[in-house]
Parts: sequence; C-alpha cells; structure tokens
Amino acid sequence: MRPAKKFTDLNIKGIMTKELITLKKDVMVIKAAEEMSAKNIGCVIIVGEKNKIEGILTERDMIKRVILPGKNPKTTKISSVMTSPVSHITPNLNIETVDDMLALKHFRRFPVMEKGNLIGLVTETDLLGATKRLLGLYHSLQKILIVVIFFLVLFIALISNTVYNYVKMI
Repeated sequence: MRPAKKFTDLNIKGIMTKELITLKKDVMVIKAAEEMSAKNIGCVIIVGEKNKIEGILTERDMIKRVILPGKNPKTTKISSVMTSPVSHITPNLNIETVDDMLALKHFRRFPVMEKGNLIGLVTETDLLGATKRLLGLYHSLQKILIVVIFFLVLFIALISNTVYNYVKMI
C-alpha cells in the first residue's frame, strides 16, 4: 500500500508515485508480470541507456499483445509488446490539468520527467486520492464555516440586545 499523501500537494510532484519499477527492453514479459504482481502495480517503465524512457508495459499491453495472441510470456521480449513512444508530463503541472490530459488522450497514467530524468509516475488512482482529500478538506472547512457563522450570529444578537437595553435605559 502506498503512503498517504498530504492534501496540500496540489501539483503532480506532491501526489505522484516515486518508487517505480523499471526494466530493460530485452527482458522477457514474464519478468515484468512477476514484478507487477509482487508490487501490486499496473505497469513497468522500460528504460534504456542512461535510464531514458523507451517505453511502458501495462497490464492492458500484456493482455492485448501477449495473452490474447497466444504468445509465450517466457520467450516474448518486452520490446516487442511495450507501448512506445511514451507521453510524459512535468511535475509542476496541477492535478486538474493532468486529469484533463488523461481524459483527452484516454490514458491511465503518465511518467513524470524533470530535466530529462524519470522522477515518478502519476496515475488515475493518484488523482482520485488527491481529489478525495480535497473533498474532505472542503467538507471540513464547510463545517468550520457553519460554526463560525453560528457564533457570529450569536455575537450580533448579544450586541443588539445590549444596545437595545442601553438605549431603553436612556
């Protein structure tokens, strides 16, 4: 299970997954499946020289390009079934922008690159978690505002009553 992220992290850097599984493209698909199963993740990033992204292999890729065509995952190289080239994003984007980009491109995840280096991965699940935390914050603020308004109305009523009694005495 991933550690909880703070609700104040509104950009991608604050909500992205930083611990990634990377493999080389000459590795067999079975190794990727074992890694994904062991870590309970939906993809691995395929890297080449100097850790540059060359592709991504997702559960969907394995189903469509290995299992359904009847290929053997023990003898099929990742390079023959991975998605490439890979679209990526930068960590300074806000969650709303990335959510729109995922929907527009019909993607479920984006690798996050900074200065040419892979630094994380953001998924629909990460965005949903951030949205849930923001919604919780909104509800908490709403409750606080109700209490503040209640005491403000009470204060105004007390002041009005005091002024009324004072004027009545004059």
